[in-house]
Amino acid sequence: MTRSEFQALLNSGAILLDGATGSNLRASGMPVGVCTEQWVLEHPEVLQNLQRDYVDAGSRIVYAPSFGANRLSLSMYGLEDKLAEMNRALVLISRDAVGGRAFVAGDMATCGKPVDVEGGVSYDTLIEVYREQAQLLVDAGVDLIGLETMMGVTECSAAIEAVRSVCDLPVMCTLTLAATRSWRRRPCRRWARTPSA
Repeated sequence: MTRSEFQALLNSGAILLDGATGSNLRASGMPVGVCTEQWVLEHPEVLQNLQRDYVDAGSRIVYAPSFGANRLSLSMYGLEDKLAEMNRALVLISRDAVGGRAFVAGDMATCGKPVDVEGGVSYDTLIEVYREQAQLLVDAGVDLIGLETMMGVTECSAAIEAVRSVCDLPVMCTLTLAATRSWRRRPCRRWARTPSA
């Protein structure tokens, strides 16, 4: 899909995306704490049934289940060496599920680490990680890229820069933000008007 085709799609009216995936996978038997992408590869029919239901309900775009299929996230499960084959297989699962009735977005999400702080990752490392996954998703044949649940503008910028370095596909982006400090209600002064004499 080209960016102009995506703009035409947007101009045609409201576009429904698929809905909750992780919670529905858990309701279908996925244990908490496992690598979601690996579990989907072992139980593809669960995701495919869900995505078919979403398309039947009117979804025009579904996300391939590649949410955490980047090198940093997969390394938490010792699966970083499976990066390429997992991204290809995850896109194929969604392509088979929708059978051409919906567009498939390559899903890229937060790496879960703060940027440029102790214990975090550098901006350049994020670009490398996202570029690697973006290229794999493009090679697997996604129609567009979806960046979701990004933890901040810096991470989001790195992902967009990475995607733009490998393709010109449309990009959708959502962020998940949390308050970084608590706000206290300040006392307000009440001004009483006294009647004029």
